[in-house]
Amino acid sequence: MKKKYLSNLLAFLFGCVFLICIFFISEMISRPIYNKYFKLTIQENPPILIHTDITKPKKLHAGIEGTAIIKKGSYPSVTYNYSIDKKGRRNTYSTSETGKKANCLFLGCSFTFGTEVNDNETLPSQFSMRNPYCAVYNYGIPGSSPQEIYLTTLNSDFADDVETIPTVVVYTFIGSHLKRLVGAWSIIGRWGKYLPHIEMKKGELVNLGPFAETNPYSCFISEMLYKSTLISMIFDSKGIDYPQKFTNNHFELLHLLLLKTRENLKKRFPDVQMVFLFFPGSTEAIPGIYDYINGKKEFIVIDYFKDISKKEKLQELEKKNEHKYPDGHPKPIIYSYLAEWLTEDLKETNLIP
Repeated sequence: MKKKYLSNLLAFLFGCVFLICIFFISEMISRPIYNKYFKLTIQENPPILIHTDITKPKKLHAGIEGTAIIKKGSYPSVTYNYSIDKKGRRNTYSTSETGKKANCLFLGCSFTFGTEVNDNETLPSQFSMRNPYCAVYNYGIPGSSPQEIYLTTLNSDFADDVETIPTVVVYTFIGSHLKRLVGAWSIIGRWGKYLPHIEMKKGELVNLGPFAETNPYSCFISEMLYKSTLISMIFDSKGIDYPQKFTNNHFELLHLLLLKTRENLKKRFPDVQMVFLFFPGSTEAIPGIYDYINGKKEFIVIDYFKDISKKEKLQELEKKNEHKYPDGHPKPIIYSYLAEWLTEDLKETNLIP
């Protein structure tokens, strides 16, 4: 009996050692593959983001000009120039100094900031050049999240240099925003553990602190998992994450954050309208979110994938691989289309002159 027990134990231990060896061999094989096809390197001179206090919403270095180089794997590198104004906003190009009749504030992440495109190629700049009577401001910050946008608008100096005239706020949503909002493992396991953890309690927003403090075990486990190149590649390719699916509770939290953001802005701009712009393709990646947000009737909700002709035009670019850079950020032509269509929609609803 003891011999059988010992034999089984040795077999189990041998099996464990064998699996560990297989894992480490696979890990070593996967690393050069990752470096060749997936590794992302970013060089910014000077750095765009301020990291003096990682527990607070991100900021841009005010008053700087610089050049960034982004390279993914063996793909050609992408170089772009950027300049930040004295209030920490990316500079927006304008075709004239015509008297402004409305403000347009663009809120969002790198897709609003314009990572990998020059100052004159961003969505806010291309919108500005089509609308000379609008004062356009780019409040996009790379890596930003809905909760950080909300917290930033709580600051008394937010947009304090912007004229108090009719204002349109355009929030550009991408699918990753929900992951950043709820602290998905793919975010907190890589770079986002210090994002603010905000929950809804009795209809109000409560800032619980960074995910690193509120969900330490999730942060630890996810960090351990994503330190493995092999596991990261498997999770990314198979879409494995936690939470795996988003629910109406997540949509409700996002909706309330934007409502409160609008309330904050209304203190500065009494006549303010908010546009919820779904970046093309984001609603297909997150089923149910469009119907939920649109059904609330609180914002002007736009999804150009709902328009067949526009969707086909964007998909044609995708077929030619002309729609985005290797790391996923849009090329200028995408921003050009969005600026053109957004101009048409806002003029049609008389939100801009």
